[in-house]
Amino acid sequence: MALIYIDNNSIISPNKITGEWFIGFTSYMPLIMLLVMFTSIQTQNLGQAAYYSLFIISFLVLLIAIYYVAYEVPMLNNLLNSMIASHYTVTLIILALDFIKIDFQVSTPKYLLCFVPVVFSLLSLFIRFITDRRRIVIQQFLDQFDNQDGNYTVSAIAATLESLTTERQVRLLIYEGFQSGNKTVISSSFVQFCLERFPTSTWMVSYVSFLFAVNWGTNDIIYRFMLHTLSLDYFGIRNLQMYQAIYCLMQSSEKISPVIARELDDYRCEVVQFASIHRAFWRSVITNDSDAFHDTFFAYHSQLKKLSRILRNLTMKYPYNSSVACENALFYADMQHNFHKSSECYSRAAQLLNSRRTFIVNDLFYNYSMMFPISKPTLKEENDLQEKISEELRFISLLESHEHALRYMTIVSTNDEYLQAMSHAFSVPTNYQHVEISFEKVRTIILYSTFVISVLFFVSICLTILRLVYENEKERDVYELSCLMMERMILFRNEVHLARQDVRLLSNVLTEDYNGILNSSIYYNISDDDWKTTVNGLYILAIRHVNDIEIALTRHVLRFNARTLYQDIPFTLPNCNEVNCTLSYLYSGLHFILFFMLNNKDGDRDLNDRLISSLDTFSIPLVELCNNVFNQMVHRHNETIYNNIRDHERTYIEIIIVIYCILLFLIILLVYSMHSMRQNMFGVIRTIQSSMLKMISSLFDKMLTLEQKQKQVSHDYTFLKSILYLFLSFAVTTFCLVFLLAINIQSKSTITEANNSLDVMVDPSNITSFATFMAAVLEYIVRDGINRNGVLQTSSINYMALTVYQSCLYFLFNDTCFNCYTKTKFYENNPRVVMWTVTYVFLVFAVIFLIFFIFNLLKVIDVSKSVEEIMKFVPQGARKSNPVLAKIMVGKRTPFSEISEFAENCKTTVSKYDFFVTFCMDPLENIIETKGDVNDYFPFKPQKLSDIRDYIMNHSNDNPDSIKQFFEQKKPLDTRSVSLDNDKEISLTFSRKGAILLVKNDVHHHTSNNRQRIFEQLQSTVKDRMDRRKASSFPQAILIMLQINNKKVLTDVCNKLETIGKVLDTRFRRIVCTVQMEKTKEFVDMINYLKEHYKGEIKGVCHFGGIVSVLQSSMTIEKTRVFGPTYDEAKVMISRVPNGEIIFTEKLLSAIQ
Repeated sequence: MALIYIDNNSIISPNKITGEWFIGFTSYMPLIMLLVMFTSIQTQNLGQAAYYSLFIISFLVLLIAIYYVAYEVPMLNNLLNSMIASHYTVTLIILALDFIKIDFQVSTPKYLLCFVPVVFSLLSLFIRFITDRRRIVIQQFLDQFDNQDGNYTVSAIAATLESLTTERQVRLLIYEGFQSGNKTVISSSFVQFCLERFPTSTWMVSYVSFLFAVNWGTNDIIYRFMLHTLSLDYFGIRNLQMYQAIYCLMQSSEKISPVIARELDDYRCEVVQFASIHRAFWRSVITNDSDAFHDTFFAYHSQLKKLSRILRNLTMKYPYNSSVACENALFYADMQHNFHKSSECYSRAAQLLNSRRTFIVNDLFYNYSMMFPISKPTLKEENDLQEKISEELRFISLLESHEHALRYMTIVSTNDEYLQAMSHAFSVPTNYQHVEISFEKVRTIILYSTFVISVLFFVSICLTILRLVYENEKERDVYELSCLMMERMILFRNEVHLARQDVRLLSNVLTEDYNGILNSSIYYNISDDDWKTTVNGLYILAIRHVNDIEIALTRHVLRFNARTLYQDIPFTLPNCNEVNCTLSYLYSGLHFILFFMLNNKDGDRDLNDRLISSLDTFSIPLVELCNNVFNQMVHRHNETIYNNIRDHERTYIEIIIVIYCILLFLIILLVYSMHSMRQNMFGVIRTIQSSMLKMISSLFDKMLTLEQKQKQVSHDYTFLKSILYLFLSFAVTTFCLVFLLAINIQSKSTITEANNSLDVMVDPSNITSFATFMAAVLEYIVRDGINRNGVLQTSSINYMALTVYQSCLYFLFNDTCFNCYTKTKFYENNPRVVMWTVTYVFLVFAVIFLIFFIFNLLKVIDVSKSVEEIMKFVPQGARKSNPVLAKIMVGKRTPFSEISEFAENCKTTVSKYDFFVTFCMDPLENIIETKGDVNDYFPFKPQKLSDIRDYIMNHSNDNPDSIKQFFEQKKPLDTRSVSLDNDKEISLTFSRKGAILLVKNDVHHHTSNNRQRIFEQLQSTVKDRMDRRKASSFPQAILIMLQINNKKVLTDVCNKLETIGKVLDTRFRRIVCTVQMEKTKEFVDMINYLKEHYKGEIKGVCHFGGIVSVLQSSMTIEKTRVFGPTYDEAKVMISRVPNGEIIFTEKLLSAIQ
């Protein structure tokens, strides 16, 4: 409930769908629906009184909820209010119909559910119509206020809203004012009216806090007051809006909160750890330690991800803290090299520091700008640092310099000492695009492919195992059905034989063949009446036997005809394909005789003898058919058992071999991909010069202590763990197969071979009548439960007597077969539950290991992709000058052999300097060391730098002044090509500090250098001619610069100066004139004249110095232009001269004297 309340009443991240007006109604909605669902579902588990009570409570709660939503409109969205009310109304109707259906046993048609959407829509429209009518009434009050003004006094507002007496009415007015964009409801006078009218209202407190946070903004006094009010905890959970406003302002306070400071310290400790790993990573390449390179490579990636995760959490928790924004800017600039993203974070930090009140209010208001058409906050706060649209991206960095960025003075006056001490501000053009590097895409694709293949193969193995277990269960069913079929065949055979006995017994009873043995039997003392009763009982017993046998035989025949197993075994007599040899034909004749005997009461001996003879005609072949079919079933049953065991063993072994073969292939593929990627990356970085590697490794050294610089990175086992978990996942599936294989092999010892055959049936004709008679009498007595005392009767005797297959006659002359076919206890020893449970346990563990494998492999893949980010630390100039890196930059794949060869060549010590020579010089330009063969370039051994300069000037056709200027300036890394005596081409390059001169044989570029020299010569010739035509200079002349604001005086003075010199420029109410030194006396007299006659209207400077150049006017230049150092100095000095004064410079005075 608390989470729902916070989500729907948040002003930092408002829910634009289910946001509400500071009420908290949505937090009760789950309880309402839970109560209704419990009432609807648990009706059968409740008593009548409890159900009625619960139904009444649910009914009343829904009614109250409908009324509340319809009249209080708690949601920001009016449409959502009508939908919620309609939802509760439809729920109420369904609950009532459910009550009627259960209590009054009325069946409601199911098609009524089709009308639920229609009813819901109609109710929504109806409730919306009611709320709109109420809004019209409220709108009439708002129409009395000027929407554009909103500046009304409290008394005027109170007089206008005098008829609104309840808080609910005023709240509805505020709702409508927000949604219609009326400024009155957000004015301070209206808020004062509300607080005076309802001083104890918790809703008004939330409303005022909302205005301060989203539209008004706060100052220090209001912030302290709100903080004090919050500390009182008077309004309980309704303090949420006030708490959020304070929470946002607290983050941007001048003094960082201790909570935020602790979390920032933790993050900065992680940054220091990253700096240590960064140093160790690049140093491992310098020391050629591949193992350390691998460990630091994974640690580098893990630490970078950790920093990103911590920063993301900090940004989510403290979105308005400038230090957090600055840390984001540092992270994107230094670790990600994303200057655009860093510039965005830096700009946010600048706004939070320099205009936090404006920025926070505008940012919070933006979330509500689409909900309410109220005007944007206009806060009168000075914002001198409001940045205009610039052509630069400004960001901050921990580094001292960036390759493509320029330093500038930061505009962020942060109070964070860490940022002030460690960060520096830079700028790059907005159109700057960092070079994207493509590295080892093929091996990354291989890793992805391995991941996909592993998962697919694992899924196929699991499905195969499940299929094998399922087939094993199907074989269990086949085995059980086969045993059942053979048992039924044995039973059917015995029933046919028993039918022959029962028919003979019934025939003897009908023909009274037992009367002749009365005197010789043990029943000689039985009376005639008792004997008659016994005979009648025997008749009834025989009828029952025949009837039961006929039913049992019919049931078995139907099952045989509908069999699903052994359908290919013909149920016919052996070596006979006639119709009268089939089971159906033989049984139909048997069935006809049995059916006839059941309805036969004729005691004719000839008839009964013929019936018995006909019965034997069908029953004897039928028994022979049963023997033949049973033997075929036994043979097939035996083959099935052994074939299944053999097939399972072969299948399990083949699958195990396939699993380990593919597992070995996957492991080899993973190891090859990762090893080759690491090897290639290590080889590529080795191609970078050692000095460059040292420079990159020391980028963050200022953050590290000596101990942290020497700290070793622990070994990383992510890749090994991925292989281990892959092996374990497939090994567990193999264990499952081994388990199935073991119990399959063990099942051989549980097989019991068939060692008996079907017993030969005793021909009923060979059984003595006396024995049959005695068995029938005994069964009759037992069935009727009669003894001499008339009281002895047990359940076991009754069960034996009443069951046909356990009757006296059956067990007297027949016996069943207990070991006539092969049996196994495999299925008894391994129940279904055990098999499936063990299988699922193995597969669950395998899936767990596979999940660990996927997690580690994805981490490895992610690490492989971070190579491109690492390579961005290498300066772009170094990448372009390196042929290996140059290819990688454009996505070309470079063979590892070529990379290794280039890396080894980079480390080869130069044995002979035949293509260049270097001169090392002291501060006095004396050559103190020479490397290379000087004789290949100069016919003498230079002792000073001037010797080389003079020799080149005398033996080259280039302009001597330009050569002299090159040697004087010594621009670092500036190269000049020179042709000596028209047969030797050399290039000259000074080091960064000018202490080393590199002379290199540049004969391969002779043609291009010669072309460049011709072009420069032509360009110089054209420039000289244009300068002679357009420009003139005055090398030794007095420069007069006068500032005159009066245009008439300007004209008069200009005319007078033309009499003694040359007026060069009259722009900007300023006269620039030159006078030759020969006219010094006239110059002094003219200056004294100007001082006397134009006092207060003129000021000026008279200067003497170097050359004064004049650029004459042309079609593109309207007037002449004066330039030169003398002119620039006079221009600076005239700005400091007071009005009415004309001063002489020291240089001019010394020149005149």
